[in-house]
Amino acid sequence: MDALLDKIRAGLLHEQQLTRELSHELRNPLARIVAEVDWWRTRPRSSEETRYSLAVVEDAASSMRTICDTLLDEAQGAASTHRGPADVHAALVRLAGPRTTSSAVTLRIAPPIGRLMAAAPAAIVERAVSPLLENALRYAHSQVTVVARLEAAGIRIEVTDDGPGVPPWFAPQLFHPGRRAELGDGHTGAGLGLSLARRLARSADGDVHHDASHREGTRFVVTLPTA
Repeated sequence: MDALLDKIRAGLLHEQQLTRELSHELRNPLARIVAEVDWWRTRPRSSEETRYSLAVVEDAASSMRTICDTLLDEAQGAASTHRGPADVHAALVRLAGPRTTSSAVTLRIAPPIGRLMAAAPAAIVERAVSPLLENALRYAHSQVTVVARLEAAGIRIEVTDDGPGVPPWFAPQLFHPGRRAELGDGHTGAGLGLSLARRLARSADGDVHHDASHREGTRFVVTLPTA
């Protein structure tokens, strides 16, 4: 009976975690849809503007579908059955494209040296980098840079910002679900993104870690196997 109860409890916790992660990841594309519809309603629009709005809504809806498929596949253990290849730079450009930054923050995707092909689904690449990019844009003072390059161990993707950095005391808790360093820092967030990014990267035999040696701001690193 104890074993059965433990199994039921684990299943419920898994479902609750999946629900929280889906909510976390769907928030941004849903906000894009709402913002675009609100903008479109403010005054009469030309045919060209209407087509643009519909394209934005379609792209956001497609992103939501990809997020659902990716997280559900990972939860069912099916994410590792597809090994790509995925064009890493194309995935990063696609991920950064719909994002909005404040006028004070510049987002730069560095051009790759050669073609970087990862042995992972493109959706996994995007979903593993997305929370890191979201955090970087949230905390940066003026600049966020994303660099991808080939190393002996595989592909390395660095997401760097010039924000305040990670408090040393909080570093051991970075990848614990639901943990945030400063709850009253004026930024939204549920503390789920980093743990999700790491789990998705590991489902493709990669990883995510915080580069503690980087002192000017924050740098997170995603590593993925090459195709």
